[in-house]
Amino acid sequence: MIDASELIAEALEASGMTRSELARALGVPKSEITARLKGERNITVRKLARTLHAMGAQLELRINLKSSPSSKFLAESSSP
Repeated sequence: MIDASELIAEALEASGMTRSELARALGVPKSEITARLKGERNITVRKLARTLHAMGAQLELRINLKSSPSSKFLAESSSP
């Protein structure tokens, strides 16, 4: 599993942005960016996506269900 802080750090390095620039883009203090990078914040998927978007990255989520009776039911019940 990859931690949200690892995704943010990777995107920050790839973007060439500084922590200060990212903080300004998000309208948060630089200390908030530092806390996110250290994994000191529980971050929602929405905040993670917004943070990555500010650096020109996109968050993609995927769920792989194992083949079991309960997952088959979930897959079938979610169909239109």
